[in-house]
Amino acid sequence: MNFSIDDERDPEKMRALLASMTPQEEDRFEHYRRSRFHRGTITKVMQQALPDDKLSDESTIVVASLAKMYVGDLVKAARAERVRRGDGDSTEPITPSEFAAAARSLQ
Repeated sequence: MNFSIDDERDPEKMRALLASMTPQEEDRFEHYRRSRFHRGTITKVMQQALPDDKLSDESTIVVASLAKMYVGDLVKAARAERVRRGDGDSTEPITPSEFAAAARSLQ
């Protein structure tokens, strides 16, 4: 099933997506939806890079959202690296070498 970000706002498409998931996929999806970076940590990182007068709650939320999207891209690239190599199956955890290869490919 093809599913875009805009489809997440459509309740009917979300019901169809959730109905087609296995219990394990459903559990992973719920963990993904609820996951987030702590604002305090993001603020500390931003304070190191930006002057204090440039920080706001909105900018912290945006950077945290971008970080979550980057981690999602990193996991997707690591899984693609696993398929490319022909190593393991999709139930095994992603290895550090797969994450390193994914980070290199994203740069």
